[in-house]
Amino acid sequence: MRKRVFIILSLFMIAIIPSAFAADKPNIIVMLVDDVGYGDVGAFIGGGLRGAPTPRLDQMAREGAIFTSFYAQPTCTPTRASLMTGRLPIRAGFEFPLFPGMPMGLHPQEITIAEVLDPAGYQSAVIGKWHLGDMEISLPHRQGFDEFWGFLYHCDSYLYPEHPEWDPDSLIGKRMKIKGVMEGKKGSAAKEVEKIDAKRLETLDRDIAQRSADYIKAHANDDEPFFLFTGFAKAHYENFVHPDFVGKSKSGTFGDSMMELDYHAGMILDAVDEAGIAENTLVIWFSDNGPSYQTFPDSGYTPFRGQKGETWEGGVRMPLLARWLGTIPAGVSRDGIMTTMDLFSTFAAMGGGTEPTDRPMDGNDQTAFMKGDSDSATNEVYYYQADRLMAIRSGRWKAHFATSDNWPDGPVQIQTAPLVYDLYTDPGETHSLLFTKTYAAVQANMLMRDHLSEMKKFPNRVLLPKP
Repeated sequence: MRKRVFIILSLFMIAIIPSAFAADKPNIIVMLVDDVGYGDVGAFIGGGLRGAPTPRLDQMAREGAIFTSFYAQPTCTPTRASLMTGRLPIRAGFEFPLFPGMPMGLHPQEITIAEVLDPAGYQSAVIGKWHLGDMEISLPHRQGFDEFWGFLYHCDSYLYPEHPEWDPDSLIGKRMKIKGVMEGKKGSAAKEVEKIDAKRLETLDRDIAQRSADYIKAHANDDEPFFLFTGFAKAHYENFVHPDFVGKSKSGTFGDSMMELDYHAGMILDAVDEAGIAENTLVIWFSDNGPSYQTFPDSGYTPFRGQKGETWEGGVRMPLLARWLGTIPAGVSRDGIMTTMDLFSTFAAMGGGTEPTDRPMDGNDQTAFMKGDSDSATNEVYYYQADRLMAIRSGRWKAHFATSDNWPDGPVQIQTAPLVYDLYTDPGETHSLLFTKTYAAVQANMLMRDHLSEMKKFPNRVLLPKP
């Protein structure tokens, strides 16, 4: 009898151990939106103030945390590269947003977050915008993800063929082969499943949200955790609004699109809640870069100086929300520095993955910081515009070695001595303190020299040879 009880208990322990281990590894969902500024979300300073309420994102903030010093990159492709590789985008060869038909993309020797999490038992998917190259070798299902359904460029790329001057037989027409919605599975070639035009852009984000919700429901009860990257099309110019949201805001097509993004975030959060996995699922929402004032008024808003493409705070300091019920304290605001590269390292640590050790990595594990158990593990931010180091933030101080206004038209201005700003007393970067806080400039110069020396020791990948 005693032996029989022991056998039953042993079988019971064997049955529960895998699920117990799985419970230690959260599902991870990343929602990335396009060209939304720091001042567009109600939980920060936008929402109703901008005439475009964001009730679901505000609810996400109440149930989780907002991070007020989170940094992406100045443009969309570099941000995605930094998130996927955990490295400054210039290390992987990314300097600017990619266009259709360019003979470059995410290199197979780069190691993505999906490739780090796969040995730890994660399933993974990309649904929505990729924008890291349109060659087969650069697509998500060739970069460690199990499946991909989505698109490859910024939205206005799909409008080029509709322009009356577009000539498919011209040099650019022949080389810029614009691919529509793509679908791919690990181990097989991707296929184009439909074209994208202005009309399709109206409903694309709804399908992205619905497919993401369906993925969550389909995998909620699996033994293995999942990593889902959802990349929305909006609110990138030109905004073709879903019929349900046309005219709903007081701030034009961008405001309508912002309300649409809020609704679609709610669809994904509802899928998590309805599946009963909210206490074992980390959900992240952020924007890839600052607002594009070149397309005003169809653009976002930031209270900071600068815009998309620039390394002033307005171009790179992004709204980030994180929810993990029961783990991340609810309704808090965290001010420590965090970057897209930190997200890579944090996801790897949370999921039991091992980061690469054969190359420089630029992120830090921020698990304790996100949980409210410690201060941020990151103190420095290195701001690049294309291949140029423009500025460095260290703690409260930010030093600009070069500046650029009115991207992409404005020239880069090299500073004879760095402009120095205290981002707590002057987050708008309006008054340089070079003469009164000279030591901050000296420290920035030391950091710059060390950083550039390290960059020479580990040369950056070259994706497109210089002409």
